[in-house]
Amino acid sequence: MEEWKRIVGVILLATALMTGCGTTTEEPGEQTAEDGTEQLTSEDTENNNEDATEEETTEEGTPEEDATPEQKKGEGTYSGQADGHTIEIMVEDGPQAFQFNEDLKEKIESLEIDTKITFTYEEKDGALYLTDIQEK
Repeated sequence: MEEWKRIVGVILLATALMTGCGTTTEEPGEQTAEDGTEQLTSEDTENNNEDATEEETTEEGTPEEDATPEQKKGEGTYSGQADGHTIEIMVEDGPQAFQFNEDLKEKIESLEIDTKITFTYEEKDGALYLTDIQEK
């Protein structure tokens, strides 16, 4: 009977030890602290420094882009205001939303729905911003 207790004890101890030494999803050379945050090794630090140097060279080596977005012209039919800073214009490709600022608010409020218009706009961060709007 005592022999079985020892065998069961050894099996339990071995199982407990192996569970603590299980596999992880860490990449080779990657270390994780007890709180789950990644620790950088000296190799990682060297790689990061090389990357930063390459980025600096690239940034310094290229001319700055023009900060002013390209002005584009369009024409369509005024469909109305969607909210306090957005209007909808029916253009050749279908309805399109344009953002506007306080400078154009008076002009836009004077327009009637289905008025033919011409407008100037620029694209910034995927949105279209009116810079001018006129009745056709």
